[in-house]
Amino acid sequence: MSVVAAVAAALTVALAQPALAAASISHHQTQAQADNNPGKGTAWVWVYSGKESGATGGRVEYTLTNGASGDLAVGRGQSASKDPGGKVRAIRACTTYYVDGYDIKACSSWASFS
Repeated sequence: MSVVAAVAAALTVALAQPALAAASISHHQTQAQADNNPGKGTAWVWVYSGKESGATGGRVEYTLTNGASGDLAVGRGQSASKDPGGKVRAIRACTTYYVDGYDIKACSSWASFS
């Protein structure tokens, strides 16, 4: 089995497990987190963008259990959090780059809550 197939199989097993109350995911130096059951009872999402060379910022994209979706973006070296307005179904971390005059967005796989 190739390394890529082994990693894909491991991710499939991890994502097939029971729903989580909180999750963290990374893509390059962008980190994203979400929690559906924090101490105060209101869901939240959080994103941090590292200072990776060529990166211009990071974003957490999310879908909610009510069908809505949204995102939270920050600039390079910044972080932010917010109440997404409902329970989170899935998140992914995205990093944006400015290369040769073009904005490029690359994202992680989705991490599912349900």
